[in-house]
Order: sequence, then structure tokens, then C-alpha cells
Amino acid sequence: YDMDVWHATYLGPPFTSKDYIYSLVCSSMIEHPELYPPAVRYRLVTLTNRAIAKAGLILCISDHIRQVARERYGVSEDRLAVSYLGVSETFQPMDAGLCQDFVRTTYGIDRPYFLFSGRWEPRKNIVRIIEAFAQFKNEIESDIQMVFTGERTWAAEEAEKIIQDNKLQNDVIDLGKSPVGELPQLYAGALALVYPSLWEGFGLPIVEGMAAGIPVITSNNSSMAEIGAEAALLVEPTSVESIAEAMHNIASDEALRVSMRTRGLERAKKFSWKKTAEETLALYEQFANSHKKSC
Repeated sequence: YDMDVWHATYLGPPFTSKDYIYSLVCSSMIEHPELYPPAVRYRLVTLTNRAIAKAGLILCISDHIRQVARERYGVSEDRLAVSYLGVSETFQPMDAGLCQDFVRTTYGIDRPYFLFSGRWEPRKNIVRIIEAFAQFKNEIESDIQMVFTGERTWAAEEAEKIIQDNKLQNDVIDLGKSPVGELPQLYAGALALVYPSLWEGFGLPIVEGMAAGIPVITSNNSSMAEIGAEAALLVEPTSVESIAEAMHNIASDEALRVSMRTRGLERAKKFSWKKTAEETLALYEQFANSHKKSC
């Protein structure tokens, strides 16, 4: 087809005769290839390298990603653009009682809980989250649970062993991959979102948690420090002690929870899908016009 703009939104095509826009959504396959199985790693790295070299414009979903493309690959600024992801308007503060009724009726959860949202894979740091939660439970007497929502992958076996070894079967709840329509209530009903991933290109759950009006614990590296900024509690993701300390601070300090809720709600206003769409459309028009002139 004779198209004006061709946009590869996750991986670039192996071969193409058309110049195209490429969305670079993560740098973990570049910075931390050890986090992926060999076959997955080879495919991701090969197609990502090719796309970065060939694309007419690289659309980055965070400034962190733009810096990786510029510094590691030497991509010139005129081939780079940044447009943040947005957050669904369904993520918003909700009545605590209604949320408690929902999670109790839907999932049988009748205790306060920390929430993790994402796939059970090495990059998401699931093992250290569980180890930190075990340390948190050992240090203070608390009925707080750790709830996971997301698909299990090849990394789940090690995490399951940590749960068994620390006798956390009654305190760690795996909901599997929850329906999208249930996520806003799960977020809003949580004591905090715990998301100390090892590496992210953006970290969408961070913004979802802030928009839902709950404190967010996330990492001090890659894009997460950029997206969470002063509105999140930043931790060293490779330190179990750092994650556990953040859990303790959130659980024990109501003033901190209130402050983080206020800052998070304000920060979340900076991210919307409408803004993302408008910025992306403007780039389409700019890209199409520049190619018409070159022809």
C-alpha cells in the first residue's frame, strides 16, 4: 500500500523499502540482555538494533530511552522524539469502603495489601519483592498481604520457592492476570503499589498507581526515577533491605501516605493518552511532510 506514514510500534520490520517511524519502548534488551531467555534476547536485540539504524524517526516513550538511543547508538537529535505514555481515566481515587467490598467479594481479600502489577519475569524483580516482604513481616507485626496481579512466566518457579521457604502462603496472593476492568479497584484499594523493577522504558503501573491515589514504591534507575520523580518513594531495586524499608515506611507513617497521595495525584495529571495521541499525530504530519518534500 502507498501509505504516508509507517509506524512500527514495538519492533521494526526485518526488511522494508519504506522509511518509517519506530517506537523504542524499552532499553532492557540492550542494557540487560541477561534478563531474557537466549532465543527471545536474540530476536529482540537483532530487530531493535536494525530498527535504530534504519528508522527515519525514533519515537521514545521517556527521556531515559532518548538518552540510551543518543549515547549508546549515537543517534542524532533530529532522528529522536519523546512522547510519554498516558494513563487511563478509569484509574482514579475511589471510596475506600467500596474498594474493600470489591476486593473482598471478587478475590476474597479482606486484609490491607501491597500491590504489584505486571508479569512474573526477572526484569520485574519478583524474587526481591517477596524477599523484602518477608523481611518486612519479620520485623513488624502486621496483617498486610502482598498481592500480585499479572501473568506468570519462566521466572515464577524461583519466586514460588521463596514463598514456600518463608512460609508466606497465606500472605502472598497471586491473582493471575486480572481483567483490565478490575485493575482500577485493585489499585485504589491497595495500601501502596510496589514496583521496584530492575529496568523500565517507562513503567506504566507507576502512573496508574499515582492516578489511583495510592503511594508508589519504585526504583531509582532507568525511566522509573524520571516518571515517579518526587511523587514516588524511590528505592535501590537490587537491595532487599531498601525495598523492605520502603514498605515499613508506608505501612507505619500515615502522614507519608497522605503526602504521597497528594503528590502522586498531581504528578499523574502530566500523563494522558489524549496528549500522547496529539503529540504522535503531530509527528506523523511532520514526518509525512518532510518525506513529500524529499520526494
